[in-house]
Amino acid sequence: MIRRKIAFGVFHLRESKDLYRNLNVEKLKNLMSGVWVDLQIDTKEIIEESDLRRYSEILQIKFSKLGYEYEGERGWKFGELSIWIGHVFSWKRFLESRFEYLILFEDDAILEDNFAGLIHEFLLTAPKDWDVISLFTPETEIYKHKTLQSFHENLVPVYQDWSCLSYMVSKKGAENLLSSLLHQNEIDLPIDWYLWRNIPRLRILALHPDTLRPINLKFVESTFQQKQARKILN
Repeated sequence: MIRRKIAFGVFHLRESKDLYRNLNVEKLKNLMSGVWVDLQIDTKEIIEESDLRRYSEILQIKFSKLGYEYEGERGWKFGELSIWIGHVFSWKRFLESRFEYLILFEDDAILEDNFAGLIHEFLLTAPKDWDVISLFTPETEIYKHKTLQSFHENLVPVYQDWSCLSYMVSKKGAENLLSSLLHQNEIDLPIDWYLWRNIPRLRILALHPDTLRPINLKFVESTFQQKQARKILN
C-alpha cells in the first residue's frame, strides 16, 4: 500500500509559546499518524550566528553574508535561516529512512477533508521522475499558472514563487536537492524562492489551480517575519 511508503514531518519549535500553533501541531500529528508515520524531524532555532555556523558546518552548506534584498532591506532574518537549516536536516533524515516519500508541513497548515486520499491520488498519477510536489499555492500566485503546461489534470509545473506551507519530496528529489546545495557556492535566497525559482534541473510540480487542495493555510501572525529585523551576517 502506498500509505506505508510515506512519512511526514511538521516544523515547529518545541519551546513555542504560541498556543494556536501548539494546538494545531498536536491536531496535525493526531490526524496524520493514523495514516502515515511521523519522521519526528527536529526543528532547529537560530538564535545567534554561532548557531548558524555550527549547523552549517554539520550540513556542509554556506550562506551568503549579504543575504538577499527584500522591500529595500538586505540580509537575513534568523527565522529564515532556521527554516533553511530545518529543511536540509529533514531531507538528510529522510534519505536515511526506509520511506519513499516525505511530506513536510509548517505548523500553521490545516488538513482538508480526504487529505490523505487526495495526496495518494497525486502520487499515483504523478510522472515517475518527479522530485518535489508543492501541495499548497497561495491564492495570490494562482494567476502565474500557464494553462498550456500540464503533466496530468491535477499536476502542473510549479508556478508559485513563495510559501513552503507543505510539499512532498521523493527519495530522488531529496538527493537532488542536497546535491544542488553542494554545487551552490553560497545560499542567497530564502528557501521558498530557492525551491520554486532556482533549480531548473529538478522536476518540481504544483497542484493545478482547479484541483481540490488537501492542505490550506490558517492565517496567523508569522513567528518571525513581523518580529525580527533583517541583518547582514558578520
